[in-house]
Formats: sequence, C-alpha cells, structure tokens
Amino acid sequence: MLCSTFRHPFYPYKGADSGNDHIINVPLAARTSGTEFREAVTEHWLPALERFQPEFLFISAGFDAHYEDDMGGLGVERSRLFMGNRNLEASREKTPTRSYRICLEGGYSLHALGRCVMTHIKSLSEL
Repeated sequence: MLCSTFRHPFYPYKGADSGNDHIINVPLAARTSGTEFREAVTEHWLPALERFQPEFLFISAGFDAHYEDDMGGLGVERSRLFMGNRNLEASREKTPTRSYRICLEGGYSLHALGRCVMTHIKSLSEL
C-alpha cells in the first residue's frame, strides 16, 4: 500500500485517482493548510492502514509541504507536519505493524529543511 499527499494539479501532472485500492492519493490544493493536511492523514491514510493491516511501514519523509518551500507550494506549518508521527504510532495499536523505517525524501528550502528534520527527530524521540 502507498499513501501519499501532493500538490495537485502541479504534481504528478495527471489525475490523482490511481484506480487502485492500495494507492491512497490525497491531492492537496496550493497553499493547503496544516488542518487540511491533518485531515488527509486522519480521514484517508489511517483508515486505509487499518483495513490493510501492514506489518511494516516505510515512511518517505518529505518536507516540501512546508510553507517556506516554494517548490512544493503548500502551506503547512512545521508542527503540523509531525502530528502524522503521533497518528501513525497510535495506529500501530490497531494493526500488526511491528516496526517502521524512515528515509529523508525531499524538501527544497534548506533553512526549512534543517528545522523540519530536527523537529521530526525530536517528535520521534517523544513517541
């Protein structure tokens, strides 16, 4: 299963409907707020993960949704990017997920990227 958010129609340049129940695409409009980002996670990703019952999660941690990142074009505050960590951790109680791995995937504003990575690590250490 793949769960994804992205600015649409900027990326991936085509329709967001994958036609596949195991690809959960949640397109976001330019300047999407943290509230809308949180709703994408809680209303789409988490229910799909509960249905799928994964044993392992691989998180591709991209920070181009941050409001300072001009390439991503979204408007999410740093603190909102990491509430997903807590939600994913809470969802482990409802799935057989034993562990997860995280890989830094993107972010194009170097100033924001550094702060986001540090906040990400801190949020994981608090789980």
